[in-house]
Amino acid sequence: MNTNPNITARNGFFLILAIILAWSNPVNAETVESPEFKDSLMKAETGDAEAQYRVGWMYTTGTGVEKDSSKAAEWVDKAAMQGHEKAQFTLYSLGITYLNNSGSNEAAPPESIKWMRKAAEYGLVNAQVTLGLMYRFGWSVAPNSAVAVRWLDMAAQLGDRDAQFALGSIYLNGERVERDFIRGIDLISKAAGNGSADAWYVLGREYYEGKNVKRNYDRAVEWLRKAADQDIPRANYLVGLLTLEGKGVTQDSMEAARWLSRAAEQGVPEAQSALGWIYENGWGVEKDYNRAVELYKQAAEKGDGTASYNLGWMYENGLGVDQDYQQAAYHFSEAVDEGIDIFEKIRGSLFVTRSNEKHNFEKLAKWFLKAAETDNASAQYYVGVLYENGITIKRDYFTAANWFEKAAQRGVAQAQFRLGLKYQYGVGVDTDTAVAVKWLDTAGDTYLAKGRGDKALEAVEAIKLVSPGDEMAETLYAKIVAVNSAFASSVPIANE
Repeated sequence: MNTNPNITARNGFFLILAIILAWSNPVNAETVESPEFKDSLMKAETGDAEAQYRVGWMYTTGTGVEKDSSKAAEWVDKAAMQGHEKAQFTLYSLGITYLNNSGSNEAAPPESIKWMRKAAEYGLVNAQVTLGLMYRFGWSVAPNSAVAVRWLDMAAQLGDRDAQFALGSIYLNGERVERDFIRGIDLISKAAGNGSADAWYVLGREYYEGKNVKRNYDRAVEWLRKAADQDIPRANYLVGLLTLEGKGVTQDSMEAARWLSRAAEQGVPEAQSALGWIYENGWGVEKDYNRAVELYKQAAEKGDGTASYNLGWMYENGLGVDQDYQQAAYHFSEAVDEGIDIFEKIRGSLFVTRSNEKHNFEKLAKWFLKAAETDNASAQYYVGVLYENGITIKRDYFTAANWFEKAAQRGVAQAQFRLGLKYQYGVGVDTDTAVAVKWLDTAGDTYLAKGRGDKALEAVEAIKLVSPGDEMAETLYAKIVAVNSAFASSVPIANE
């Protein structure tokens, strides 16, 4: 069970009232009921919501009547049931009070859920959103997507931007519900129209990536600049990237460096990596290999594959660091897990494409071999490629297949793909269509999990070639479309 969020009510007065309701004790001494209390009680008993709320307050504070938290809650509840906003907020705040006093690692006490649910059922948007988020993320309750969606949908229909954004994200990402990118984008667009900075960022990112909407760099810049003006880290990064590439905005390396510096300082690894590339190449800034290495290291430590690859290049060539082939081999191997390696560059990537780039395989091979022997899966893949192509080592397809299988068993997508091809063509192994399809399908799943839909599609095409009509190709393609709807209209699945 996740830690309780420190949720607080938006109006201090009602929170104070709720605290009094939760923790006050009845006074034993007799208190004479005041005329004011009697008058309010008479009106309350006739259904006057304002009087009901006032009676609740009087029981809470002992004003003109003996304190009684039970009767106070009863009368506030009656007022809330009639739509009295202050009463609803008091019930919500009462639930928050119980929640925040339950202990940071404890499940939400029944009283907390009881009062928040009442406020939500009576129509208080704050309560609906809070309950929706609690059930979405498992804050002090067991995660429950159906319950989360129900509460968030109520608030979203009432125009609450936080609910619209949260619900849109659930549908867009398929968070334990059937993915619906059309509804997701619609809700996030509504949240953006209602001033949600988070929605501005997501909408801008969607127009930039073109996964769930038609790619439109002008719209991407429009929304991302709004989000960046609110200093959202990843918005700063994407504005910098678009400015560097001159997409939707005039190309300006110096301005790009400024945006990327903001995002890098905020800890965005992709921004640190991109800024490192800018310093390595002197785009809009003075060339500085030491600064480039520093930035690549920051990003690589956070798992950025591009930074790991570029750091390997810096060590291989002694740029900003002492030349060290062991470190180079290590960082090249780290990059493989993110789908980037010496032999398979990211298609169209701006940040790993150097003119006339050459690697000293004689120096690197020694360290790949040493790492492979210590069960480094990425290094095992590299050794397989060395044997397959006869690079500094005598070509040996059988040994290459053996190393690929070791790496494939440990989840290296490139090795899984190459092993599938080997079983397809019988290179270093006996031809086996079923095994070939199994490894190609596994590679597709692994690539997809790493966000490499383009490589997963290559696996689909390979399966179709190996075994025409095989259902695995259609199944894998359906998974790709579920993750990235843009592929639905760009790549045919039918066998030709």
